[in-house]
Amino acid sequence: AIAVAGDVCGTSALERGSRAHYARWFVLGMAAYVLAFYAFARSLQSIPTSTADAIYFAASTAIIVVVGVTVLRHRLTVRKAAGLVLVVTGVVVLRTQAAGV
Repeated sequence: AIAVAGDVCGTSALERGSRAHYARWFVLGMAAYVLAFYAFARSLQSIPTSTADAIYFAASTAIIVVVGVTVLRHRLTVRKAAGLVLVVTGVVVLRTQAAGV
């Protein structure tokens, strides 16, 4: 959860920094990414890499879409929504396979 939150904060900060006050947002984004990668590395000590990687990137992508639509005022198109459903479905399939279901 910390890794995903760091990734989402880092991406959001870089997006904000691309508009104004670049240096401050860039530093915040880099700090968030460092925290994200540290937490992700720690999670690999107890979670299989294939599962951790799928959850990390899919959750980050899904949350960034939500943040983009709700906070950054991006449009949610049918194509984006369908892609989001596919990403989440893929993670569920990988996770249930890893759990032996």
